[in-house]
Amino acid sequence: MKTSLKGFTLLELISTLAVSAIVLGVGVPSIAALMNANRLSGQVNDLRSALALTRTEAITRNQHVVICKSDDGETCTRKGRWDNGWIVYVDADRDRARDEDEPVLLARTAVGKHVRIDYRGFGSHHYVVYRPNGMTRTNGTFVICDPQAEERARTLVLIKTGRVRIGRPTAEKRAQVCG
Repeated sequence: MKTSLKGFTLLELISTLAVSAIVLGVGVPSIAALMNANRLSGQVNDLRSALALTRTEAITRNQHVVICKSDDGETCTRKGRWDNGWIVYVDADRDRARDEDEPVLLARTAVGKHVRIDYRGFGSHHYVVYRPNGMTRTNGTFVICDPQAEERARTLVLIKTGRVRIGRPTAEKRAQVCG
């Protein structure tokens, strides 16, 4: 009985490795760009959902509800940026400072080292208050930036009616936040 050994020749092996290298060279950067874009979209949607929750709870509870920067998940802070985290709470005494008896409805921790979030609004850069009718006192813009993403930044534009829309920041706003 005769057995034959079958295998790859050196030329076939080199050809296969060359094709694999080309496919990986084209595919890996595309996957990285997709992951970065998804991370940015996820953060935009997370903040947009938190703003929607704040508005809905204000209307449902017929009370003032606040979303503010928070680095501990319990209290509002005037330091740092929004990417350190935020909380949504019922502001029963309307002083824009969370007291022990005011429930936290949502606490979001830091979003990660790659994403930066900044808010510019008329009146305060640290919080947004929704009134019982679902409206806010001011207009404002959140800029969400991921320097690694191909489309580096998005905005959430807040208008007095309480509605939020997604947009693209101007070059000036992008430079301020993204650096």
